[in-house]
Amino acid sequence: MTDQKPVLAVDMDEVLCGTAQALVNFHNEHYDTKLKVSDFITYHYEDVWGGSRQEAIDKVRKFYASDHFSDRMEPVPGAKEALTLLKSKFDIVIITARQEMVHAETHRFINEKYPGIFKEIHFANHFLTPEEATRLVSKTKGELCAEVGARILIDDSLQHAYDCASKGNQVFLFDHEGAYGWNKLPEDTPLPANITRVHEWSDIVNLLMADK
Repeated sequence: MTDQKPVLAVDMDEVLCGTAQALVNFHNEHYDTKLKVSDFITYHYEDVWGGSRQEAIDKVRKFYASDHFSDRMEPVPGAKEALTLLKSKFDIVIITARQEMVHAETHRFINEKYPGIFKEIHFANHFLTPEEATRLVSKTKGELCAEVGARILIDDSLQHAYDCASKGNQVFLFDHEGAYGWNKLPEDTPLPANITRVHEWSDIVNLLMADK
């Protein structure tokens, strides 16, 4: 009988795929704007492009229905190579804030870009419309990590990082090339000891493989 591998949980958007760039491309094409990824310093998109919270959610649903989401999303550099190495030491699952209605598109992307790496994909169902909330259950990533037995999370969201770290998990705060404005803190503000900011997938490999 072989020992069970520890479970490593990985976020999807901005950790495995460049969703922000795809969303920028979609918005600029359909709304005649000149947004850049650097304009996104929050996940509350109404604060980026204006309008109400509901209008922002509606735009994201239109993005989901576009080929920018279904066919033109690009993987984050270095992710596949890093995860291929980590798979020898971990059972790797995805825990994403996405909603169940993009189940098919999400699985297709993973099957095409990251074949054979992930054991499961779990949807946290965040940012639901009132109608969606009547049929989908929203959970925190901390709750999902507990359900799947993951003690390590890789995520680009400060909110999710703090949530999981508060439960004693090890968190890698992914900040690709230091360019993720939405997860920056005021200067000289320390992160909790169990949250480590990383700028490349190779940083994660070096830290996790060194622990094994």
